[in-house]
Amino acid sequence: MASKPVLIALLPLLMGMRDPFAPPVDRCHTQQLTQWHYLGSIGHMQRRIGLLKDGEGKWHRVESGMPFETGWRVLDITEKKITVRTGEGCDPALWTWIKEGKNDESMDKPVDLPAGTDGAGRKKRLAGG
Repeated sequence: MASKPVLIALLPLLMGMRDPFAPPVDRCHTQQLTQWHYLGSIGHMQRRIGLLKDGEGKWHRVESGMPFETGWRVLDITEKKITVRTGEGCDPALWTWIKEGKNDESMDKPVDLPAGTDGAGRKKRLAGG
């Protein structure tokens, strides 16, 4: 008779049912989507590499078509955003990260130097002097 309560307690596990008190398994990893950040990209001609940072602070370089460990797949990378497919049956099916931070193109613009200096900011030497 003592084996009946044990058998009843183990019945859900034997039938393949999940523990109703355990949180559901997130096979799509959708909880992580908001923890990742798109911080920029590097591109040359037709190839573009996106730079992402995950929730643990780890950096990832991704390209179009590349799969993630989470099962996501990169669909598109532009200077302003990255779009991924989260997986079949996942909600949302697509996710887009918008680039965060400010543009630093200003560092590549010419600088007005004081008169009489060379490109490195040093005073020019006059011939013979």
